[in-house]
Amino acid sequence: MSISLAAATALGGTLKIDPSQTVHSTNRRNLTGSNIALWNQPWELADSELHDYVRELAPAFIRIPGGSWANHYIWNGNGVRSGDSFDLSKLKDGVWDIDWSGYAPGFNIEGDERKPVSDSFHGSWDVRQLHDFVEDFGAQAIVTVNLGSGTPEMASEWVRWANMKNGYNVKYWEIGNELEGRWELGHILPDGREMTGEIYAQRFREFAEAMKAVDPTIKTGGPASSNDKGAFIKETLRDAGDLVDFVSFHTYPVKNRQKTEAEFFDGALTLEPALERIHSWIAQYQPDRKNEIEVAITEWNSKVVEARDTADLMNGLWATIWIGEMFRNGVSFANQWDMITATETGGHGLFYFDPFDFEQPGVPQAEMDRQFESFNPPCIPKAQYWALWLWSQCMGDELIQSTLTEAENLYSAVTRSDDGLQILLVNTSREHAAPVQLKSTETLSDHATAIQVSHREYFWNPITHRPQWSRKPEPVPLDISNGVTVPPFSALVLQVPNIGNENIAGQASLYPENLCGNTRSRIREACPTNHIALLIPKTTPEDIPVEAWVLAPDTAACSANQEARFVELTVKGPATLNTEKVRINEGAGRFTITPTGTGTVTVCAGQAEVSMRSEPVESRTEILWAFEDDTLDGIQSDFALSLSDTAKPNQQTAAIRLDAALPKPQHDTLLKFEPIPNRVSKERVGGVTFEVRASHDLATDDPYASLQIVLQSESDHWIPVGSVPLNRLTDEWQTLSFKIKNHEHLPAMKWLYSIRVQLSSTQPIHGEIFINDAGLILR
Repeated sequence: MSISLAAATALGGTLKIDPSQTVHSTNRRNLTGSNIALWNQPWELADSELHDYVRELAPAFIRIPGGSWANHYIWNGNGVRSGDSFDLSKLKDGVWDIDWSGYAPGFNIEGDERKPVSDSFHGSWDVRQLHDFVEDFGAQAIVTVNLGSGTPEMASEWVRWANMKNGYNVKYWEIGNELEGRWELGHILPDGREMTGEIYAQRFREFAEAMKAVDPTIKTGGPASSNDKGAFIKETLRDAGDLVDFVSFHTYPVKNRQKTEAEFFDGALTLEPALERIHSWIAQYQPDRKNEIEVAITEWNSKVVEARDTADLMNGLWATIWIGEMFRNGVSFANQWDMITATETGGHGLFYFDPFDFEQPGVPQAEMDRQFESFNPPCIPKAQYWALWLWSQCMGDELIQSTLTEAENLYSAVTRSDDGLQILLVNTSREHAAPVQLKSTETLSDHATAIQVSHREYFWNPITHRPQWSRKPEPVPLDISNGVTVPPFSALVLQVPNIGNENIAGQASLYPENLCGNTRSRIREACPTNHIALLIPKTTPEDIPVEAWVLAPDTAACSANQEARFVELTVKGPATLNTEKVRINEGAGRFTITPTGTGTVTVCAGQAEVSMRSEPVESRTEILWAFEDDTLDGIQSDFALSLSDTAKPNQQTAAIRLDAALPKPQHDTLLKFEPIPNRVSKERVGGVTFEVRASHDLATDDPYASLQIVLQSESDHWIPVGSVPLNRLTDEWQTLSFKIKNHEHLPAMKWLYSIRVQLSSTQPIHGEIFINDAGLILR
């Protein structure tokens, strides 16, 4: 095995600490809450290992009943629901007549008539079970009541049932969820109007008054705005501020169009303007209560789209920084979204469970039901769990003044507890360790306990889309008399004891048993083995660079202050490598293989050797819009759009008439195709094709006028793939094809939702443009 050592090369930074200056004091576990939901699978919330992990995390708050479900879930079905049967005579003018004298599991409703959902799925859990789950861990529930389709009576009866009848003693009650959003049931009112801040504030008052009449000790808040712009917050504070005990909003600040990891991490530093704005509204409209009204973020994660980066270590490092920013900006309490949800490629959830296979051809339903009832996959913590754990278990409740200078790609926060200081350092560089000198206005001990989260602790396998391993960080004694070198792509906490208490540094008594040991035998498969391995896909298209990894998970528990250890790489076959060696101190090192042709590519790392097949790329065209029907469903234009048979005899095409048309922002779409038909294998999309022809009189004085072709994906809302000058269009039909040239855009095609042909010109355009046989190029 070829392993080399090297010293760190990053420029040194300085962390100046002033323990006499307190920035904020709060229970840090107020910021490490999460969300659970009625739709979580039976084996998930009931899992004993999940319970152990949550108990160790010790969140102060857990929010129920599950995001948007709050606006279309009737929390109590007594007298209305019996299994999947409903007494529809109890539904009058969109309001259900519930018998509040007892309790039965609630149900989901939909549509203007507020009838039970057609798919008959009303959740795997009910609200009693969610309350019991929260209570089992000594946490407080934050309950979001149904303002979207519910009534003040419904909300007040939940307060009565929870607090007066069952002793759950719920203190925080949030009224509605993201009702400024068109996706929420209740955004469109029964009279057809849209929800506004003024209407929400009026409804908030009605709900809060009814709820506080039942239990005057509760705290009511909202409006649970969908982002940090804080829709409806100002109006609620202005018109119902006397009943507002906490302001709530949600935020997923990383833009879906982020191109680099630096942009991803920058999203964690965007909180301050939102908090300043909200506090200014509180001071303006409730000056006598400005120190009483709390500010809560009841849903947060890095980004909305649950792609691979939401499950990767990157999201764990992001969350570690984000919690520090919430602490610094004085957020009162916060709930990560969420505990369990997952997607095929990633997911927001704190935990990973292997999904149940609901599609098993030839398997009888009775056998499927038996498998479902006995399904019991292991619970594996994901990267964000370890971020919350790091703050909950390793930091203090008093944030003190500190300043980090001359350090790139490094974040810091310093807290204090009775035992000493806790110094958090997050290095977002994948390549460089970060030396940091520690300077304090008070004498620091030379000894610390170091706790590190890196790829050694957690690795998400990008090929299998599940954690390769996940294990609890281990405390390690560390000499910090000459500062500390923070490992690449890691979060490091230094617990520095008070002078005179140095003997506690390095003790492991603060940490329960290692979750990757014998007591966790069910997830032993996810733990490392004692060798270096290569992680490379079996096949790859010849035109796409390949992400590959060297795995070395048996490295030391903390690589701070270590010399860098590298493993040398070689390649045989039609490919090149972006590097000749990879650092392995942190358990895994990434590199890139670029195919130069087709055939077998073999990569060696020490004694490890793995081959993959570089395969030729074949493409085919699938026409989706032939304009053969007398309809333009799913096709829109900002200009005069019609179907016409003038360009092709006896065949209709799309015709766009431009009568002195001048494109301008928000009015420049020649054609938009949305949605993309479900039958398309979107992950295979590699481009766009269509036929185009111009009328003989098409003209403009702008010689640079053009058509711009843009793809839109939920993970990147604006992907230009090509253009064609308007002066290239003639009165003869021509087929245009635009392939995606940047391979980094290909993964976004999985969430493709729209194709746009944009018109660009600085001068008016006269004439007509015809488009026919539009479709996609599939790889």
